[in-house]
Amino acid sequence: KYINKIYYFLIYLYIPILIYLKIYIYLTIMFEYIFNKKNSCRLLFYTPIVFCSSLVGSIAYDYITYDNIKYDNIKKKD
Repeated sequence: KYINKIYYFLIYLYIPILIYLKIYIYLTIMFEYIFNKKNSCRLLFYTPIVFCSSLVGSIAYDYITYDNIKYDNIKKKD
């Protein structure tokens, strides 16, 4: 009877607790690795820089392209 209680403890209590702790430790380490100060600063500062530069680049490309199309249409009419 005593051995059955030990097996019960190991199978139904101890092993799930170990699995839970392993998952918890893994998630904690992963969370700390992803959301540290350096990555938070990167997310805070790089995102607006990339967004604004892509916006400026898109506007400049549209301006240059539109100007060329307008000039080509005027040349074709003449």
